[in-house]
Amino acid sequence: MSGYAKRLAVQIGKEERANTEPWFWGYLFQGAVILGVAPILIPILVGRTESASAVGLVVGAFYLGQVFSPIVGKIADATRWFSAFFLGGFLLVGVGSFGFVLFSAAWIWFFSALLLGVGAGMTNTTAFSYIVEFKPRNEWDGHLGWLQTFYGTGQAIGLLLAALLQSVTGWGMFLCAVLMVPGILLARRGLPQVGKAEVGEKRSDKVHHRQPTMGAAITPASVVRHYEHISVAGLLTGMRGLFSGYALWIASWFFLMIGVWTVMNFLPLLMKANYGISAAQSSLYYGLAATLGIFLYAPSGSWSEKIGSARVVLIGAIGLIVTNVALILLVPAPPLVQMILVPLFFAILPIAWSPLIVGGSALAGELATFSQGAAMGIFNATMAVASVGAAVMGGWVAQKYGYATVTVVAAAGSGVGLLLLVPFLRNKKEKSG
Repeated sequence: MSGYAKRLAVQIGKEERANTEPWFWGYLFQGAVILGVAPILIPILVGRTESASAVGLVVGAFYLGQVFSPIVGKIADATRWFSAFFLGGFLLVGVGSFGFVLFSAAWIWFFSALLLGVGAGMTNTTAFSYIVEFKPRNEWDGHLGWLQTFYGTGQAIGLLLAALLQSVTGWGMFLCAVLMVPGILLARRGLPQVGKAEVGEKRSDKVHHRQPTMGAAITPASVVRHYEHISVAGLLTGMRGLFSGYALWIASWFFLMIGVWTVMNFLPLLMKANYGISAAQSSLYYGLAATLGIFLYAPSGSWSEKIGSARVVLIGAIGLIVTNVALILLVPAPPLVQMILVPLFFAILPIAWSPLIVGGSALAGELATFSQGAAMGIFNATMAVASVGAAVMGGWVAQKYGYATVTVVAAAGSGVGLLLLVPFLRNKKEKSG
């Protein structure tokens, strides 16, 4: 090992020890299930016995459950029952996973997927609270960064497991349930105790981070921060902003997310139906690309400062469109061409996600002419609606017209999103209209 490599390893080791907590290791286990195994195995399992529409409904329930994060955050803040919600999330993920093993009815799978999503939202939200409630403000970024690293590492491990388990999905979902046992045991270690270890600054002002709390992972939980400022009154006040440039951006974001989620919600089934690529292969491609995307996450924040948030979103949007258009054009291609080019073009999407989510979050804050909390609440809700809507709509389209048409819908959505983004590209620093 070179001298530089040794110094880098030592520096990383110091940062890891300074910015991690024992419970991060338990959080890694949930990342493996929520970001890795479940999103791949659930559509395969449901698709083997049910229609494409049923797949869309069950996958939609999985993401719908994560939308409950703001409610969890409000209750946890009010009751201070952080450990109950944090560890309870692991329990719900385990129960939801086990539901796919014990039952074979689509409606039960719907509620099992909903439990999985709610559990993920509970743990994600309170994990964020454990840092901003119990750590000094100057330590937030370091701890959140390493929290993201553990969660992202879990995703990489989970996608590898999904590749190995795609032919035995029942056992795979059983493993998801089993993984919550060591997950919850590790997650209990070193949790701050309410009333005894609240050494952080009590939040009396708004908490804003320029980068999403959950990092570069493709999940609705990526925008879970700002939950503590969401209220019905704030959202109603924010409706005034729907007559400004902010409304145009929210419309653009909605269609861009349709372009993302229409593909990602059906990834293993779409790859198999359109290109003959197995779920094992698509999981590996996704895992490698998502790992590369992590390296664009931090630079995307710097780029927003230098060239403007809208231009950073543009980078991601172009990557998204390139992927979607290529997936359309490669449907009739010879198998050898598909085998080579489909993985290359698909890999652009997980990589493009980093500039999309970082630039998109920043742009929402810049364009808002009202409460930042309400602005981010609407932004978060837009992504949630798009992820669930893409699942339901994509399932219907796949059942009626085939999975080749699903890629057309994704490309159309991302194209409309790009067109609506154009007005924001004129200036380096975007201002609301």
